[in-house]
Amino acid sequence: MSAGVILALAVAIAVAIAIAVRSGRRGVARHRDAIREVLAHNGAGRCLAAIPLLRTLAAGGDQQAIAAAWEALELPLVQALPDCPPDAKPELVVVLDACAQACSNRELTKRIMTLRRSIYP
Repeated sequence: MSAGVILALAVAIAVAIAIAVRSGRRGVARHRDAIREVLAHNGAGRCLAAIPLLRTLAAGGDQQAIAAAWEALELPLVQALPDCPPDAKPELVVVLDACAQACSNRELTKRIMTLRRSIYP
């Protein structure tokens, strides 16, 4: 192969990587306001506010966005769980299952499922 072909391939790969990284960051940034909104609530309100966000994240299937949201929400959800309304718990279980299924990262899935199992052991 000539140097020109190799250079063209290298540029194409670099552009593809830059686009992938940029779009991944955009996916995380898109949910930043929703994460802040969930964190602004306390107790039962936090559980109720987390359900639509987690549903949206699971439906999108963006593992990076789920991981970023989980980093921010895991401990606050654990703290709010005792106040979670009993009728909201089944829905929370469903969205946590969906988020865990959308992730291929075993550690992240394990963390999500630990909270899910604490709702209904």
